[in-house]
Amino acid sequence: MDIHIVENNYYMSDVQININGMSEEDLKYKGPSYDYSPVISGYDGYYITDVDDPISLNELLSGVKAIDDVDGDISKNIQVAEDNYSSNMNKVGNYKIVLEATDSSQNTTQFSLNVSVIDTTKPVIEGPITFNAQTTENKELIYFLNQVKVTDNYDGSIYGRIVATNDNYTSNRNTEGTYQVNCYVEDSSKNRTEFVVTIVVKYDDTK
Repeated sequence: MDIHIVENNYYMSDVQININGMSEEDLKYKGPSYDYSPVISGYDGYYITDVDDPISLNELLSGVKAIDDVDGDISKNIQVAEDNYSSNMNKVGNYKIVLEATDSSQNTTQFSLNVSVIDTTKPVIEGPITFNAQTTENKELIYFLNQVKVTDNYDGSIYGRIVATNDNYTSNRNTEGTYQVNCYVEDSSKNRTEFVVTIVVKYDDTK
């Protein structure tokens, strides 16, 4: 509704009200009182944390505020209604925390915090990655890859996930020389580590 003042008169919609001679009490609003529910805000509802150093629930709550149109700041009234995060903060995944705040008129508002626990750490190659072989041994590449020690902060030992992308050894395993195999390994969060396995093939002079 638009209000316009023209020579001490208020125009509201199509109704004209003459306020000449009206007291201050007459002009006071006498309609129903409005007391709205609190407004809770913080992090836009989303937060990302690392599985190696997850944020605590208390730290999350410290960034959340509850403001009420009548009571003002009622952040102290924030309660946790549902918490799927605290017991899972060391597990990669998406979790919800439901908060609620109630003002003095018993108006209650709920607000959801969605927390994503992620893993950003790459697997670590602890060796060995250089091997010796003889021309008569005819060892397959997998024999050497199974000896490479790979650990991950979240998945643990993952040597079985090594992938060879460029194998210069297999077709030359009976030929003397030094051959390199380009490899990579990924953890369950798609963090990738690339490395090179070197295999030195020597002539077997005992035969």
